[in-house]
Amino acid sequence: TAATRLPIASLSKSFTALAVMQLVDEGRVRLDEPVRTYLPDFAVADPRGADITVRQVLTHTSGLADATFHEKSGPLPASLAEGVALLRSARLASAPGEKEHYHNPNYWIAARIVEVVSGRSFGEYLRERVFLPLGMTRTSTVATLRQAGDVARGHVRVLGRAFALPEPDWFLDGASGVVTTADDLAQWLVMQNGDGTAPDGTRVISAESLRAMHDGLGWRRSVSGAATVVQHGGWLFTFTAHQMLLPDSGYGIPVIAKVGLGLAPA
Repeated sequence: TAATRLPIASLSKSFTALAVMQLVDEGRVRLDEPVRTYLPDFAVADPRGADITVRQVLTHTSGLADATFHEKSGPLPASLAEGVALLRSARLASAPGEKEHYHNPNYWIAARIVEVVSGRSFGEYLRERVFLPLGMTRTSTVATLRQAGDVARGHVRVLGRAFALPEPDWFLDGASGVVTTADDLAQWLVMQNGDGTAPDGTRVISAESLRAMHDGLGWRRSVSGAATVVQHGGWLFTFTAHQMLLPDSGYGIPVIAKVGLGLAPA
């Protein structure tokens, strides 16, 4: 139902981006400052890593890539701090700012910045500064789905049939860890299509930062026919999600499904 709790995979990145942009609004983070300004111990196996900026991790242009750091087959971190520490062994696939490589650990870094700058755990920060102001009472962020509790069973499609399977145990927080409902996600999209205020009038984020997010910080803007579309998709092995904003008409569309990877001929 619209009240069933389900993971939204990479839609979570838009929540992480918003948390960072709240700190930008407050003057506590600057997008074009090096990550090391906020995480002094941050390092990768490349001297160019010192140049990686906050903006570059949010836009996946840090140079980190799946080809050089295998997040799903490597050691499983227990926290954002441990995840960022694992990146000390990561090589860069390109110079910072040169190319886009969509890579989940970029958002481990962004979420860890939120923790260190705010002095709160990432989950506490999102609950207090995002979920509660928006009335998202059934929403949380987790490191693994085992922590989420009351989540519906996911499925894998095989030759047109859906088979219930447990989601593999991999680290989600920051990049893919938000668990929510369609009802709660609708509240999120209402704010996104507005000026950054909650239903009760509380300012969640500035209108300027909201526009910046829609232009590539946790979202992707495109044109489909005559319509502008701002969206982001998300996939786990056993779940799928998508969120779409249609700014010209004011509509927002959330979709969460308890089926993920499909094993069938194209």
